[in-house]
Amino acid sequence: GTLSPKVDYGLPAQEVAFGYPANTAETALLLAVAPQYCDMSTAVCDYAGNITDPGELRAERAPATMAWITSDLSKSGIMGDATVGTAEKGREWVDLSAKAMANYIAEVGRSGRRALSV
Repeated sequence: GTLSPKVDYGLPAQEVAFGYPANTAETALLLAVAPQYCDMSTAVCDYAGNITDPGELRAERAPATMAWITSDLSKSGIMGDATVGTAEKGREWVDLSAKAMANYIAEVGRSGRRALSV
């Protein structure tokens, strides 16, 4: 498996449920580590569904899912709120993620187990 500790970025429920490519977190992380690849003049807020009424679309962790590609659900290629991603948030989240991974690896070492549930 992949070492992937859960990290809470404090995102709104709508973003957690329907933020996929180019969402708030991805935009912020990219602005923090490789801003030359992120054109904020094209950033939009575009969700493929609404948390209060998802219709036929279900979040990927739901019991029933469907196959899709981004262009099926978004004309912009953005699924989430790219407009609120900032380099400052990205740097905070890179640090938070690094600390979570370090803690996870340390716990694996202390426990003597090969993997932990995350």
